[in-house]
Amino acid sequence: MVIDGGVFMNKIVSEIMKVAGALESTLDGLSNAKARKVVSDLVGRVTNGLFHDEAWVPVSNMVKAFDSMGWDWEQVGASRYWASEEWQRILKENGGKNSPNDHKEWKYVVRFVNDKQRPTEISVMVRANATGRIGAGRDVWETYDMDMGVY
Repeated sequence: MVIDGGVFMNKIVSEIMKVAGALESTLDGLSNAKARKVVSDLVGRVTNGLFHDEAWVPVSNMVKAFDSMGWDWEQVGASRYWASEEWQRILKENGGKNSPNDHKEWKYVVRFVNDKQRPTEISVMVRANATGRIGAGRDVWETYDMDMGVY
């Protein structure tokens, strides 16, 4: 199933509000493991699926969810595009007629005070993976999925 970013926006905003009500509204006072689980659950819900947009809607929705939860967060460095070794091989085989990259990555940090009263940071990495068609005149970014890491 491909999700259109514009149509999906209203649905995901509703989902964010459900997530905000269903999860801890604050991370402060939680153990490190529990806080990571809360962050991971939220990020996973917002970035799950196939997407079809040019504005990185899942990433925008993720930071809106962080704000709606009242979390202290920031983006770490600029987002970056990169090419996997497999993608570099495919480009070479088809004469470089596609996007030079097949991944885009964002990194964030979420801060809280844990159950031991220590300031703590949770790192969040989300990555878009191009899943569109390969070939001349095709855009591998016409569809993408997301994966994430919370540590």
